[in-house]
Amino acid sequence: MIVRRVDGKHHIIRQPDHARQSGVIAAHLREEFLGDHVYRREFLLATARHDDGWIDWESNPRLAPCGLPLNFSEIDKGRHIGNWSRGIFSALHEIGPFAASLLAKHALPLVKDKGEEVAAYFEDLLRCLEVRAWPDLEQGVARLLTTRFSAALSLADLLSLVACAGWEDIQTLEVPDSTGTPCRFTIKLDDLWAVRVDPWPFVLPELRGIPVRSITVPVGMEEEASPILQAYSTPPETVLIDVIPGGKP
Repeated sequence: MIVRRVDGKHHIIRQPDHARQSGVIAAHLREEFLGDHVYRREFLLATARHDDGWIDWESNPRLAPCGLPLNFSEIDKGRHIGNWSRGIFSALHEIGPFAASLLAKHALPLVKDKGEEVAAYFEDLLRCLEVRAWPDLEQGVARLLTTRFSAALSLADLLSLVACAGWEDIQTLEVPDSTGTPCRFTIKLDDLWAVRVDPWPFVLPELRGIPVRSITVPVGMEEEASPILQAYSTPPETVLIDVIPGGKP
């Protein structure tokens, strides 16, 4: 869950819903980041479904003492490992080994602090998935492809997260283009639901009104969060975020 307080309401955004928004953002990337038609479909599916491993967890989320669900950043890292594994194997069976390899590469830096055994497991899993995705390529070439597309996934993911979670710290991320040349992006929050990115990586001059579902709980009614989430007793709202070109922060 992404939990954010804005204007007297707690906005609760499920991570799979945020991921769907990331997929929409990724679909507008320029050709040098999006890739050719051979990889485009699986890349976009992987981006849109990169948090599907959280679906079961978020159907019955752990609650904070106030009654709100825990923010994803507050959940024990051990739970992250299980959810990432579930998402990777779901992508393998439902999309294919290329998509699964992108999720494994995306998850790797998020689980490395859980010890050498965990890191080794995800590294081995990533290598196996790369072999299945590209059986005729050398390992180094396959890793370059995984790194390139996983970084593009991370860019779309980060843009959505900054806007949805309201992260105020300036974020940076390097994404290689089709030639392998790294492009360093600077991302910062702009207003409540808008995020600026520099340099501009998209085909369109700006991206406006990208929707994401949000369950809202009024401040003071935190104890009602659980029944609202379980029964959808109030219709989900739609939050619209903007991604706009930004100059130097």
